[in-house]
Amino acid sequence: MDLNPSEQTIKRFYKHWMYIAWPFLGMLFFSNRDLDGVVGACGLWFIYRILRTITDKFVVTNEKIYFQTGIFSRKYIDLPISKINHVEFSQSIFGRLLDYGDISLSSAAALEAIKYSFVSHPKEFKEIVNTTIQGNK
Repeated sequence: MDLNPSEQTIKRFYKHWMYIAWPFLGMLFFSNRDLDGVVGACGLWFIYRILRTITDKFVVTNEKIYFQTGIFSRKYIDLPISKINHVEFSQSIFGRLLDYGDISLSSAAALEAIKYSFVSHPKEFKEIVNTTIQGNK
């Protein structure tokens, strides 16, 4: 992610550790049940999620929000703050207890909402984006 000289990074957000915990818990649960195929599938799922946690990036700057996702193929989205119409987040019961959730951004620049799951501190993400939007008006 190359930032413009006038851009300042406000905050970086990451996938929450629970994103990799679910497949690990699946491996533990099925390991004592003679289901080697299921354990192997959970192991591959666990490795995939570790790689996604390392490679996915969410950065809020004073001008844009940058999303970078993918392991082998990459998806880059840079969304100007001035084009964001609505920011929303949702949390499950575990998400509320452990402070992670799903974020969704509606923009005049995109046809459909941009959604990402298992983001750490989603309420803080929403507050920072809304504050940045208000500061740019």
